[in-house]
Amino acid sequence: MSIINDPPIGSIVSKIQDIVIDEGIITLGLQEDLKELQRTMKQVQCFINDAEQREQRKGNKLLMVDASSSRSSEMCVISQLFSCLPNIQSLHKIAIRIRNLNTELDKISKLEEASVVRRTRTSELLEPNLVGKETLLASMQLVELILRHKDETAHKIGIVGTALTTRAWLCVSQEYSKDALLKEVLRNIGVDYMLDETVGELSRKLGTAVENKTLFITWNDTVHRVQLMSYGTGWELLGKCMNINEEAEVQNLRDIGIKIVRMCGGLPLAIKVISSQCFLYCALYPEGHIMYRADLIRYWIVEGFVEEQEDELLEDTAEEYYNELIHWNLLQPDPFYVDCGRCRMHSLLRRLAQHLSQDECFCGDQQLLDFKSLSKLRRISIVPDKGSVRLPDIGKEQIRARTLIIHSTKPTIVENKIFKTLPHIRVLSLQHCQALHCLLLAITQLCQLRCLGLSGTPINQVPKGIGALNFLNDLQSIPVCGRAIDNFTLTQDGWDIEELSGLQQLRSLSMVKFEKAGPCSTDFLINKKHLKSLELRCTDEQYSEEEVSNTEETFEQLIPPHSLEYLEIGEFFGRRYPTWIGTTHLSSLTYLILSYCKSCVHLPPVGHLPNLKYLQIRGATTVIKIGPEFVSCGVGNPEPVGAVAFPRLEWFIILDVPNLEEWTLVSVEGEVSASSSEVREGSANVKQKGGASIPKMRLLPRLKCLQIIHCPKLKALPERLGQDATSLKTLEIRDLGCLKVVENLQSISTLVIAECEGLERVTNLPCVGQLKAENCLNLRFVDNLDNLKNLFLTDDMQEISSPWVAGLQEQYQKLHGEILDVYIWTDCSFKASQ
Repeated sequence: MSIINDPPIGSIVSKIQDIVIDEGIITLGLQEDLKELQRTMKQVQCFINDAEQREQRKGNKLLMVDASSSRSSEMCVISQLFSCLPNIQSLHKIAIRIRNLNTELDKISKLEEASVVRRTRTSELLEPNLVGKETLLASMQLVELILRHKDETAHKIGIVGTALTTRAWLCVSQEYSKDALLKEVLRNIGVDYMLDETVGELSRKLGTAVENKTLFITWNDTVHRVQLMSYGTGWELLGKCMNINEEAEVQNLRDIGIKIVRMCGGLPLAIKVISSQCFLYCALYPEGHIMYRADLIRYWIVEGFVEEQEDELLEDTAEEYYNELIHWNLLQPDPFYVDCGRCRMHSLLRRLAQHLSQDECFCGDQQLLDFKSLSKLRRISIVPDKGSVRLPDIGKEQIRARTLIIHSTKPTIVENKIFKTLPHIRVLSLQHCQALHCLLLAITQLCQLRCLGLSGTPINQVPKGIGALNFLNDLQSIPVCGRAIDNFTLTQDGWDIEELSGLQQLRSLSMVKFEKAGPCSTDFLINKKHLKSLELRCTDEQYSEEEVSNTEETFEQLIPPHSLEYLEIGEFFGRRYPTWIGTTHLSSLTYLILSYCKSCVHLPPVGHLPNLKYLQIRGATTVIKIGPEFVSCGVGNPEPVGAVAFPRLEWFIILDVPNLEEWTLVSVEGEVSASSSEVREGSANVKQKGGASIPKMRLLPRLKCLQIIHCPKLKALPERLGQDATSLKTLEIRDLGCLKVVENLQSISTLVIAECEGLERVTNLPCVGQLKAENCLNLRFVDNLDNLKNLFLTDDMQEISSPWVAGLQEQYQKLHGEILDVYIWTDCSFKASQ
């Protein structure tokens, strides 16, 4: 029988372990008081392990002698254990006190983490003064309590629900597993573990992770909240949120304000968001519905929610509002969109927003509209349950709503009468109304209309007269056509481009069926100084030579203004891109997307664009080579001395280019080549024939993320990529069947390789901390990954990877003294492996 089952030792270890797991997690962060306990526990474990080893070597008889002679040491250890218990009891009382505090101690967290919190400028509607006097009082008591029991100032104070650098959210059911809870905590705070680790091993990892930190944990079902705000304090907070300063104005609005505070139940967050129209606007979307940042921004601007800031675009200010809502967890970003471009609203927050805006906003089936409240509504969002959309008949009375959004994925008919009832509409979204083939004539009578959204609709008939809507600044997916011959009809296949020329307030313009557009003047767009976003799409069909030539000519005439920041060209079937892409007309361009331009053999020269941050090339099926002309240099176009190509590009995505074989970044004649003998490795200069030295062109200095997906014929990455793209952190390559080697990329920290059946070697990536390899069945050699910490492999790669995995583990053990974490992907889940 092993000595580990000895009753005194087993009982003590079990009790101490229960304390560490059940309550000690709270106090582990008070590291100074628990260091001695941690050391003592390790001594006990070492004692037990030593006894077991001696049992194996000398047999039971000799072990009993050793154990008897070690009893004095054992009692010494036990004595040390009990010497620590008073401190644990004291700290446990502190933990109990902490449970009684409200989770909304936002101000304390803000003060303590001011140096690390992301600094963004917020609108005055969203200043984070969510803490009332009652909460502030409780916060001060907490600080007093901590400082009374701790010699040094806490590094970090965190309460569940506040903005923390690291948070752990746990759901504990009535029946729970200790090791499962510990693993969940470790996973939330970013600590790796093995699936077969014991409770003791997991506890030690948690202790190490929170060493030198102060950690607080509260339980939602046992929290005793601080006293709710009094009506007077709540009115004071609401007044600050609404910028009410004049004494007379304060008194006039006090009665109404007190009613609002009473409705909010004394909760600071509820009082705060009552003044945020941007937040309330999100309640117009059905529960669980995806919201797009671009849509919200344009709607907020049209509604007048966005304050004008000096030297800043309204779109930029609105995006800051959006980021603040994300930051305060009022909106939940879609994790699959790294730029937070899509989000949802939590059902509870949505109910709050609906409650606060119920008199002015409606979202639901049209049958639920209250006849008596129609005159008060300012925003209507209809989720039709039937095949047609209509509003109740209210006689000659007009509804003063400014927003009408119809959410429908079913065939839906929108009746003409609805627009006559809503003459003050500013935002009209008919997106994805599948039965909407004809846009109604009454739309041209909406004189206040600013935003019209038609994406996802099969519209093929539109009314004439849209050019008279002078306030329009946002048109999404509107069909265009040539100049109408019949002047007596009221509808047409699409809007003539020249008919849109009078809309000088346009900020965003998206046109579809562009192959039907007729010739236009070159100043059609260039004079629209407010235009920021432009999308041009053709229909993916077969075209005659004449149609190809006409479309190329129309695109060439469509010169954009210097203010343009977003450009997307889709399904363009011309053989060459318009030349204005390679000129200074796009000096402000930030986003460029070229999708399914299947007839263009060469990519446009966009390397000189000074502000381009995001570039996506998608579906370029005829492109075989990406050469130096893409970076705006080459034969006949020598690179300027000291020039920088793609000076601000951060994201570069090449997707679905099936015939791409070669990608180079340098010129062919008299040009710098990374493989040239004239270039000294790491040198910034290049020698000419005469011996003079000139600076070579810099490439992609700010590139952070590169994705190359479904380019099965691409044989190699650009040679100079590792030398020039010194800011590159993430490289993802998928379905590159001919790629043999990934090497010499000095800066990347994350590498994802998938479905690369020809890949044989990955080497000399010194900064890679995470490697994910999926279905690369010929990858036989991986080395020189000195900083690798996490390795993810698919199940089918275990055999081919076993030699180099062993080498990586041995290297990691030598460098770091630890075991490399290896995870195997099998049956749609990861399992840890050593």
